[in-house]
Amino acid sequence: MTRYEILKMNEQLFQLLRDNNIDTKDIQYIPMVEEFRKMKSKKHKVAYIVYYLSGKYNITERGVYKIVRRFGERIKV
Repeated sequence: MTRYEILKMNEQLFQLLRDNNIDTKDIQYIPMVEEFRKMKSKKHKVAYIVYYLSGKYNITERGVYKIVRRFGERIKV
């Protein structure tokens, strides 16, 4: 399979990502955001969750807040 074939097959998806300024590198943060949501559903305090995840994923606390906020933004379809 070539790059062209991948792009052509997923053209609409990639256009949606581009139009909403979604970086494909954000895929690496999916496990962290899932863990954040799971801990929040268990009623842990957000400050504790952010502190825990920043240590576990070696990201600053501010970075965790930014990533979680970015994943929660509504997009244009």
